[in-house]
Amino acid sequence: MKVSKTNDWFDAKSREMTPVIDAKRTALVEFKRSPNEKSLQALRAVRSKVQKTARRCANEYWQQLSGAIQSAAASGNIRGMYEGIKRALGPT
Repeated sequence: MKVSKTNDWFDAKSREMTPVIDAKRTALVEFKRSPNEKSLQALRAVRSKVQKTARRCANEYWQQLSGAIQSAAASGNIRGMYEGIKRALGPT
């Protein structure tokens, strides 16, 4: 498995995302085991929760990163600003 050198939002918020993804996986297994309306509704609800959590986590990560870049620029910290931009853009 290739290890990424960048720190993206999923790695930063994995503690919050992992339990929600595990719940989705469990709901999917339950639906496949006994496909009925109740398990389908539970699966849809968990999928919705995963999507909302992922969007919120990604948004928080990017707001935090852009805030760090902004504060580095405002304080004249060119090195910090460059590092933040480099982290935001990823490997080139």
